Amino acid sequence: MSCAYYVPGNKKQAVEREIRQDSSPQLAGLPPCAVNLPGERPGYHVLTYIEPLKENVVALGLDLAGDPIRRSAVERARESMPA
Repeated sequence: MSCAYYVPGNKKQAVEREIRQDSSPQLAGLPPCAVNLPGERPGYHVLTYIEPLKENVVALGLDLAGDPIRRSAVERARESMPA
């Protein structure tokens, strides 16, 4: 299971700070999280939760919108959600 949410480009740094301040026990001892994938864009789809965490910790903060295939999957998933 995973969760990503849309972050407007002008909110990127604020979201990074928020993620770094998360004191959840499952994040204890992990390296600081940042939005992964270089470059500035109008928006990001940031992966903020993933299970199992231990095997997928490197994916935290991944910008799913930075890769065309992942972005397409996120858009299809969003469009398939009931209103």
